[in-house]
Order: sequence, then C-alpha cells, then structure tokens
Amino acid sequence: MAAQRPNPADLGTTYMDVPAIASEIRRLHSRSNEGEVNGVWNSILNWVFDPVNGFITQPQAMHTGTGGARGFSDFHTLDVAGGTRRSFLITQCKSAEGEGQEGVWSDGEDQLLRYLRMMQHRNRRGPQRPTYEILAIGRRVRFFRYDRATDALRGWRPSRPIPDPRGARDFYLLEREATAVQRALREILNHH
Repeated sequence: MAAQRPNPADLGTTYMDVPAIASEIRRLHSRSNEGEVNGVWNSILNWVFDPVNGFITQPQAMHTGTGGARGFSDFHTLDVAGGTRRSFLITQCKSAEGEGQEGVWSDGEDQLLRYLRMMQHRNRRGPQRPTYEILAIGRRVRFFRYDRATDALRGWRPSRPIPDPRGARDFYLLEREATAVQRALREILNHH
C-alpha cells in the first residue's frame, strides 16, 4: 500500500517529509552537479505546485525576447487552472561547486532577470500579481520577487526583508532550514 502523500500546504509539513525528496537532498554534496540539483528542485516544485491543482512546471523553458534573444530557464512554473496560463515562478539551478562563490550567485541573478525581461512582465499595464524567482546553488537557495517599477530582482523572504538589517546571510540551507524554505514556497503557492 502506498504511503499517504504529505500536503505541501499544511503547516509543519516540508519537502523533507517526502522520502524520495529527502533522500536526494541528503545525497547532495559539495561536488554535486547541476543535474542532481535540478532533480531535487524538479521534485520539490512538482510536489508543491501539483499539476492536479492546476500548475505546470516546464523544464528547460525557452524565453524569447526582442531581436531574437532567447534563453532557457531550468524551470518555469505556470498557473493553468481555468484555462489561463499565468507565469509566476522561474527557478534557476547551479552545481554545488558554486555555493560559496558570489560570482556564481550574481550570474544566476542576472540570468533570472534576463528571462523576466524576455517575458516582458514590465510592459503589461494595470495591477499585476507578483512574480517570484528561485536561485538554487547546490544545497543553498535564495528567493526573489521581481520589482516591475525598477525592473530589478529584490531578495525576498516571507519572514523578514532582505538584506536583513541584522546582518544575516541571504540564503537558506535546503536540508537544515527546510521549514523556512517550505514557508517561502507556501507563501508563493498562496499568493501568486
């Protein structure tokens, strides 16, 4: 008999309650390649943003811009319930070797912003729902929200602003801080 599926919307439940996801996260190490990191995030995103509930997460999603510019984000999550197709989350992953390298984090942020610009969110008129971004480098993860007014990514946490005035680091540890990461994912799920 299959185990009961943990509900990602339930407080106190995290992706670490899903045995296969927890096992893969524990397997990540300082030399894990990008494919291993992508595998973890593919599983997390499809568990939280379940197709049964009207979500699609596209791997290697192509984004096109003016002048033929294009790029491929690792994951692009859309709400397709009710016949709509509304983008609300882009996820970019990198190998664990870049965890402590600020240049890798900076390049990842630049990639996310480039994909958002190609999607032309900033050119739409009227009130819009937020667009979120995830940058996962190995066992670490940062969350962002796109600021349309300034055409910039802003570090984001549901619990406190970034940069944190207390001088805390601006990333979460995927295994050790699963509750905080899940809180951010739940916030995106509930407010996209």
